[in-house]
Amino acid sequence: MSDEHDGTIWIESARDRYAHGNACLIRWQGRERYASVGDVRATAEDLFSCAAYADVIGELIRLGMEGPLVTRFLQGIMRDRRPRFFGRPSTFFMLPGGSSARRVGAVAIGRRDLFHQGKADGQLSADEARAMGRQWLSAAEASEADTLFGAVLENAGWMVEAELDALFSLLNDIRGGTAEVPPAKDSR
Repeated sequence: MSDEHDGTIWIESARDRYAHGNACLIRWQGRERYASVGDVRATAEDLFSCAAYADVIGELIRLGMEGPLVTRFLQGIMRDRRPRFFGRPSTFFMLPGGSSARRVGAVAIGRRDLFHQGKADGQLSADEARAMGRQWLSAAEASEADTLFGAVLENAGWMVEAELDALFSLLNDIRGGTAEVPPAKDSR
């Protein structure tokens, strides 16, 4: 998906230790915001959890369990969960669910807690949620590594801020597939 308004949630490492600490930049529905690496990791874990719940819900539906019974089953499992929804305010909220008509489990996602109103901003399949979780873990790891590496280069006096910005912009482009990695030089 290529358009920022198509529902895709974009995430990338953000080397911004002064303003945000180890953070990731999230772009979704024309908005940008930063989230801490801890919140990004927790959201990734929640994506994996919701995908597992969605798989169970989908299987219950395929086995013939009626939609209202599946809903009560899910509500029973989630009754004592605090907070009630998965995700973080700095990232997004999610909730496992399913479709009786399509006979599949799904993960509903939203920028705000709209689920109590029966609304969501989007939906992911269980496989899409797992893939997104892996991307978010990668972005969190990249943010920590970039911030640490940038601090070493800056403190050693090897690069100034403008050079560091250019270096990490290139790294983000390479990670995103919009820049080519130059071939390694032969060291013989």
